[in-house]
Amino acid sequence: MVDHSFTDPLLVSALSSGKGLDFQRLEFLGDSVMESSVLAGLIHAGNSGNEYAADKLVSLVRGRTSTEHLAGLGIVAQITDLLGFQPGKKRKADLVEATAGALFVDGGWEALDRFVEITGLIPQAPPVRQRGADLTLVPDGDQLAAALDDADDLSVAVALGMQTIECAVSWWAFRVLPRGNEGILTAVAQDKLSRRRLANTGTRLKLPSRLGRPENAFRAWVGHVALSQGRNSALMATSDALNLGLPPTAAARRAGS
Repeated sequence: MVDHSFTDPLLVSALSSGKGLDFQRLEFLGDSVMESSVLAGLIHAGNSGNEYAADKLVSLVRGRTSTEHLAGLGIVAQITDLLGFQPGKKRKADLVEATAGALFVDGGWEALDRFVEITGLIPQAPPVRQRGADLTLVPDGDQLAAALDDADDLSVAVALGMQTIECAVSWWAFRVLPRGNEGILTAVAQDKLSRRRLANTGTRLKLPSRLGRPENAFRAWVGHVALSQGRNSALMATSDALNLGLPPTAAARRAGS
């Protein structure tokens, strides 16, 4: 169905229910990680010759992950075969998001990206790199600013960083609140993502003012890590910076990194 053999039968059970707490939680996580996958895929496609203007990336992602678009995907019919009832438009979109969340939990970026590519949300899956052993938490300010001197590069890095930070925080909330419903998870994540918290982090990391306000400098740095060292590295760097205590993704654990 989704080109993935789940190792955790509880995830399949949650998807098959199409409702309930566990389904809600996967939907919450899937919303965030799927947007990250789509954004990374569009950026990768742009680097491959299909240009996407940096200032349109976020609107492109939102359009492709809207309820209307997700509910109309061809793969929805295969996913709904799991259910014992015919879902409406909103539930169809929820199923896609929950499936994305389950794939990320069970198979990391590789499984999720493959699903997003199969759905047609991205032209091709972006490369996935494991966290490098030499990842440095505090970057050289001048080197970072020089790497992002181009306005488009900075805009892309901020957009990708913003989405990556949201993904990391959503994954953190999903893990630390195992009985929290979608509303609780959303509220906790939003508090962690407040402008004040992100600005304080940017200031603490002594990121260069040339990158804008401290919160945007933090987003730009995370985005730069994602672009240069991969999304796994960016997730772990965000986890370190915000003290989230995230583990490596499932695929990274299997690779021993």
